[in-house]
Formats: sequence, C-alpha cells, structure tokens
Amino acid sequence: AKEKFHKECKDVVEKNFERTEKKDQIIRVGENLIIDVIKGKVKYDYFVVYVGITSYLGRTQPAKKISIEIIASRALGYKNFADYLDSNCIKNLLSRYKINKAIEYLENSDFIRTFYLKRGQIKYFSTRLKTIEELAEFANNCKNKKLRKKIYKEKIRQRLHQKNHGLEIEYEIRRIARRFY
Repeated sequence: AKEKFHKECKDVVEKNFERTEKKDQIIRVGENLIIDVIKGKVKYDYFVVYVGITSYLGRTQPAKKISIEIIASRALGYKNFADYLDSNCIKNLLSRYKINKAIEYLENSDFIRTFYLKRGQIKYFSTRLKTIEELAEFANNCKNKKLRKKIYKEKIRQRLHQKNHGLEIEYEIRRIARRFY
C-alpha cells in the first residue's frame, strides 16, 4: 500500500511541478493533505502555497513574516524572487489573488495561522502555533524585542557621544552591537 501511495505522490509531483536546477528541498506535509490533492479535494495551487509557506518557516522558528513574493517563488520551488528571475523558468508565478485565496483556504482548513500587527504590513505565518492568540503574542514579542534593541543602541550612542572619542565611538558601537546579533 505504501509503494502505491508513493508512486501516486510522485506522479502528481511530476505532472504538476517543474523541478528547479538546484537541489530541491524536502518538507513534511502529511499523508492526508497529499491524498486530498491526488483525489482533487484540495486544489494543487493551494497545496504549493502551503509547501512554499512551510519551506520558508523551516524547522526552528515557530512563526515568521513572509511576503507574497516569497510565497509565490517558493511555490514554484525557488528560494526567492531573484532566483526565479535568474532561472529560465517558463511558468508564471501565482498571482496575488490566487495566493490570497489559497491562504484563506489554508487558514479556514486549519493548516496555517496568520497574523499582522498592522493592516497592510507583512503577515506572520505559523504552522506550529495552535491559536491566533499564541501567534499574536509571538509577533508582539518580536516587535518589542526589536524596539528594546533600538533603544539600547541609542543609549549606547548617546553615552559614547558624551565621551566624545571621535572615531572610537563608531568602533565601540559596532563592538557592543555585535553582542546582540
């Protein structure tokens, strides 16, 4: 049964997906989703958008900000938009409309969760965090962490400026800032 399932999966990928010249990534998406794509219950475009999001999220981060351009290029198997442009791919990227419809479907089907801090900004995506509240908390923590870093750097800059050490100021800022990256 497993061999037949793997053959069906391989046939679907070969029929619908043009391989890139570079090493293609392997991600885990689950048998049920693949079976639904094979049976036609889930559109292939929705599947590749899910694969693009999942490949960008990786294994370590619970959530990340992802742009539509990244999702579109990842859906075709490219790391980013520049790699897509450098290739000789004849397939067009999915349109913004199709990607947004796929994201809406994936959210309603509970495959992914999305959250944005402010309307019009890039959304946070997650496949690991179980609720939107958890994702919202994660996004706010990321924002607060960036603000704390910015404030800390500014305080250092002000202290060093008061000492007025000329070129040593910039060197000292870089040396101290490296500790936080």
